[in-house]
Amino acid sequence: MVERKIVLTSERTLMSSYHSHLFLGFAATLPRGRLPDWVYYSLLCPIVDANADGSARFAPYGLRKVEASLLVSGFHRDDVIVAHPMHLSELLGPKTLVVGLTANDPLGIGPATSTFRELMGGVSYMEHNLRALLETIRGSTDAKIVLGGPGAWQLADEETMDDLGIDHVVVGEGEKVVPKLFGDLVQGRSAPRVVEGQYVLAEEIPIIAQPSVAGLVEVARGCGRGCRFCIPAMRRLRSIPLEKIVAEVSLNLRAGQQPILHSEDVLAYGSRGSRISPERIKELLGAVLSIPGVHDLAVSHFSVSSIVQADSLLEEINEKIRDAKEREGRGDELKSRFIVSGQVGIETGSPRLIREFLPGKPKPFRSEEWPDMVRRCFDLLSEHRWLACATLIVGLPGETPQDIELTLELVESLKGHIGLLVPLFYVDINNRGRGSFRLADLTPLHGELFMKCWLHTLRSVPYILGPQMIRRLSGPTSKVGVRLLVELGTRIGLRAVSVCERQYGWDLRKMVEDINGGRLNAVTFRRPLAPLPRIGGRIRSSLSSRRRQAV
Repeated sequence: MVERKIVLTSERTLMSSYHSHLFLGFAATLPRGRLPDWVYYSLLCPIVDANADGSARFAPYGLRKVEASLLVSGFHRDDVIVAHPMHLSELLGPKTLVVGLTANDPLGIGPATSTFRELMGGVSYMEHNLRALLETIRGSTDAKIVLGGPGAWQLADEETMDDLGIDHVVVGEGEKVVPKLFGDLVQGRSAPRVVEGQYVLAEEIPIIAQPSVAGLVEVARGCGRGCRFCIPAMRRLRSIPLEKIVAEVSLNLRAGQQPILHSEDVLAYGSRGSRISPERIKELLGAVLSIPGVHDLAVSHFSVSSIVQADSLLEEINEKIRDAKEREGRGDELKSRFIVSGQVGIETGSPRLIREFLPGKPKPFRSEEWPDMVRRCFDLLSEHRWLACATLIVGLPGETPQDIELTLELVESLKGHIGLLVPLFYVDINNRGRGSFRLADLTPLHGELFMKCWLHTLRSVPYILGPQMIRRLSGPTSKVGVRLLVELGTRIGLRAVSVCERQYGWDLRKMVEDINGGRLNAVTFRRPLAPLPRIGGRIRSSLSSRRRQAV
């Protein structure tokens, strides 16, 4: 394998297709050690294939955009490679001048990771693998290390960068700033250690040159709804031109991957302001689903507001998917329970908190209508066979017991719907996690909300883990293994909810403290038995006593 001037890569949890189920990517936020490594890496996070030259056959979408921006700005193809993590050391050496990394949660302080860490302790697979990757790089080359990606905001201070051995951090959109930064580093010129990204017009975003993980294709960037704890929400929405989307879908299709359309709200494609554009949405989905070979469609995210506005549109979208499946001889897949799945943010059931922290989330409706909007959203999703993976934020600043009660009422009202309700601790991104919600802040009312969300999710799992989900897994071993793992986790989870309610009165913090202190088993959720008496010792003691009495 040949050394390259510029090597791009990521830690191995991002170099996985997750069996084409992006939701499985959440497993990278789990603390390492709770599962045997071989189980985690083979069943939940199988690594992508490598090409003969040591490059990754598939790579994280953001890394592919960096690769494309370097190539269109004049860097030679022979100088740039997206390395497979298992072949990284073979591609590094004296000729390597820059190593570019992408990271989702480098310090483990993002919402999902921090929630698991507070409850279970330990270091996430994501953070563990990134630190191991940095050690490999430092042991193989003196090249400058540049880190970007969704989690780069966590490293935007020199003390943290020095601790990890990172030379430069790019925060935000990189298509404009990365080529200049890499050019300066290749030429030996000085460059700022923290580089702020620049706004990129949709027309300026380059088309990826090689396939992305799980067939992900960006259809829009930014959100603009202004949620105070969400970075994409602060960025203006831009819809990617159709010809670029079709080109990327086709590229991934040639590599054997069905498309996953990505944006913070796929149904906001083509919108101006908070009202959706049904014609632009139909134009987008029509263009993608008419590509020969496309028979499946997934979306990464949609919003409550867009679903409520799309009442009459959802069935038209389903019809387009049905037509594509019939055309490609996949009509039998329509018998599956769900046609489309995606992530949606509920966050809270309190109109007051919506108004204060998420003011644009309900638009064009009012904050006071939010709970009814969520219920209407789930009604529509159920009616049209769409599956929601919904997030809620526990511990928003200034949250009162009344706010929590309103969220509990909302969660209870969704009982009749199948879907995932995922509670996450609030993360203070403005202060790099310093003001985030912690286990010590968890009240029994928080615990009740947290566990009732998980109860809803666990009860939905048998309906979700059906042929539609299992068929994407590669090989019979994976199919059986994932099913058994999820079923075991579901049984343990249901037991945990029951114990938290009946024995702890929803005091989740106390239950976690008992687990960490060895007073409660984390698998059976039973208290350890008292040690058995030493029977032999008691017999000897009794015999000695009798002898003394005889004397």
